[in-house]
Amino acid sequence: MYILENHLNKTMSGKENIFQDKIFWLTIISAGIILSMTLWFSLGTDQAIYAYSAWVWKNYHLPPYIGSWNHNFPGSHIFHFLALYIFGESVLSVRIFDFLIQLSNVAMLYYLASRISGQKPAGFLACIFYALYYFQLAFNKTDEKEGYALWLILLAIVFGLSLKRKFYLRAIILGFLSGFAFLVKPTFGLCLPLFGIWLLTQEFRQKPRMVWFGLIIFALAGLMPSLMILLYYWRLDRLKDLYEATLWFNFAVYTRMIRLGFDEKVKSIILMVFRLVAERPLVITSAIIAILLTAGNWREFKEKSLFILILGLALVSILSGLVQGKNFPYYWIPFWAFLFILSGVGLARIGSMIKESAQTLKPRVFSTIFYISLLFISLTSVNLWNLKFALAYSFRDLRSAYLFQTEEDFLVEEYLKPLIHPGDEIAYLGWNPLIPFLLHKKLPSRFCAFETLLFRRWDNQLLPAQKKWMDEYTNDVMKARPRFFLISKLTATQSLEYKYHLSSLNLKDALSKEFPELQKFLEQNYKLVKTIRAIEIYELSNP
Repeated sequence: MYILENHLNKTMSGKENIFQDKIFWLTIISAGIILSMTLWFSLGTDQAIYAYSAWVWKNYHLPPYIGSWNHNFPGSHIFHFLALYIFGESVLSVRIFDFLIQLSNVAMLYYLASRISGQKPAGFLACIFYALYYFQLAFNKTDEKEGYALWLILLAIVFGLSLKRKFYLRAIILGFLSGFAFLVKPTFGLCLPLFGIWLLTQEFRQKPRMVWFGLIIFALAGLMPSLMILLYYWRLDRLKDLYEATLWFNFAVYTRMIRLGFDEKVKSIILMVFRLVAERPLVITSAIIAILLTAGNWREFKEKSLFILILGLALVSILSGLVQGKNFPYYWIPFWAFLFILSGVGLARIGSMIKESAQTLKPRVFSTIFYISLLFISLTSVNLWNLKFALAYSFRDLRSAYLFQTEEDFLVEEYLKPLIHPGDEIAYLGWNPLIPFLLHKKLPSRFCAFETLLFRRWDNQLLPAQKKWMDEYTNDVMKARPRFFLISKLTATQSLEYKYHLSSLNLKDALSKEFPELQKFLEQNYKLVKTIRAIEIYELSNP
């Protein structure tokens, strides 16, 4: 870290300490204020799954897929384990950790955009654009895998730039970080060959033999995170659980829930690209301008390899989003981050041209007006929900903010908390395990998000492994005889129905149709004691 800090002590020109750069601190403070509003975000479905999984791992020493089940790769669970370990077991703890990750992303975006352009406004604009974009994703689309993958990739770039004189150490760190990015989001495994090419092209002319050996070290370091995970589960004798959740389920079920013909796939890709362009035309246009201006001045341009790397990473990011097909907004976090770098470069060069061409008054006045106009345009892009949240709930009472976002979960927690004794158990048939996480109660079954048991392939085929999991869920709950049994009556939205193929869109209907034995157990042993919004609370009749 000393080497990295020493390198960051130099700006683009190499003459000024970046921590003495007033624009850098203005950027960190401005973007930090915007990002700090995410501290008042609650947890959505994915975030609750990660937080609950990390809590079970931390307190019961049961890692993902054993203590709590979902089909995501281990990387996100590792980050959330760190969040709970460092900051405590609460919603705010998760949000503080994510805030710090994103703030460090801002610092690295500033450094890269300013280095490429040689102009500080490029870094400032890139970071403000990113902070506003990230805040606009709201509580259910932040603290996602893509945000952590971006952090690892940006960190790899900065280390790659700072360790030019330490080739082997550079190869190890680049390989390990890009390999870790694969564990967070497998589609970013493409970063590994991309960083390998970057490593190769920078040193090959001077030291070809050393470079080939360095590439072997780089490849081994890239495999190291995955090998460590395999070793961990092998020692637990649970490799099968790891395989079934992360590989088998994803390829056999998750990627086959929606069947599209070739024409439909092409139309879907075109529509996604069109939406990206329509979403932020200023950013897209200014990024293209940056590419054209850089290409026109290529011979004199000093950061050729870094510029090409950023373009390559932007391409990997858009491919990652397109391959997944579901077009969730958070898929595009890394893509927009790299586009914001290019956009900042393009807009800073336009601002510089305006400043140079000004004939009257002070040239800086015109460029300042230009930058203020850009900030105003970016602020107007904030949607009404986020604007309302920022004005009414940010920097105020946390609970009021949580109730605005995930009201029923916190109302249920408020109702149950004084009733539950230390030895009591709860079962929750719901879309996500936020309530168990809030109550710090381990569920009887590892299947903490009931919807995953309802995922079906497009042909409605129920595979043997899925049937085995459904039976496991039923047996675990019946064996535990939890004091409270919670059921969400919430029906899947049209958006969810379009992106997933569920055997039932209503969880309560699914209980009677797909889990008749469990339904009978509920009817014979429990009584309805409370209904809060869409959640029914049943209590054991004869404990």
